[in-house]
Amino acid sequence: MKRFTAIILAILLFLLIVVSTAAFSHHVRKKKITTTFAKVEVGDTKESVVQRLGRPQEVENCYDPQSNEELTKRCVETYWYMTFLERWGFSFNKDGKVIDKTHNVSF
Repeated sequence: MKRFTAIILAILLFLLIVVSTAAFSHHVRKKKITTTFAKVEVGDTKESVVQRLGRPQEVENCYDPQSNEELTKRCVETYWYMTFLERWGFSFNKDGKVIDKTHNVSF
């Protein structure tokens, strides 16, 4: 019985460590993205965004010449950085300059 209890406690301790590490990692990543998102300004370069945040999780083509919206006519691609239920986007023009920033919750 003592061995069974020790095994259960070891498993629970392992699971606690895994969950705590995942939660801490999420918190650190979200804080980095949030802080950088606030600092990036329209006109900053694509390279500066990647230098600050690393490669994006997703790159989306946003150019639509048929659109009536000015942003989608000027936008070439959007870089998306994501955490659990949130994402931050940086849209770039053909010159690789930030033209818009987006933050979505529960996308």
